[in-house]
Amino acid sequence: MSVTEMTSRTENGIALWDGIRKVTSGAKTVQFDHGLGRTPLIVQVQFSKDDQFDDVDIVQWSWANSHSRGPVSISADTKSVKLHFTSGHVFGSWTPASSWHKYSEGYFKVIAF
Repeated sequence: MSVTEMTSRTENGIALWDGIRKVTSGAKTVQFDHGLGRTPLIVQVQFSKDDQFDDVDIVQWSWANSHSRGPVSISADTKSVKLHFTSGHVFGSWTPASSWHKYSEGYFKVIAF
């Protein structure tokens, strides 16, 4: 796991933070230290198969664990946002045209403010 990008900034008086990490399959907790100094009010998690984030999936709660997998849960406190994964692939996406696609690795972006 390596941090590929982390930014912290203020826009319109709101402290924003985002960070990207590459995640590979396996049970684990992936921690993003945000530096906001408080628990985030809103957190969004995105998945991308590459680090460009031109095409993303917005992480939602599982439809079926065996297909969509992780993160199984997301927690936040005054210091970090944590993504908790079970074993197996790190993300699964579904469309009517292609059914399920399971990813054994990919990039997660956490946006918090």
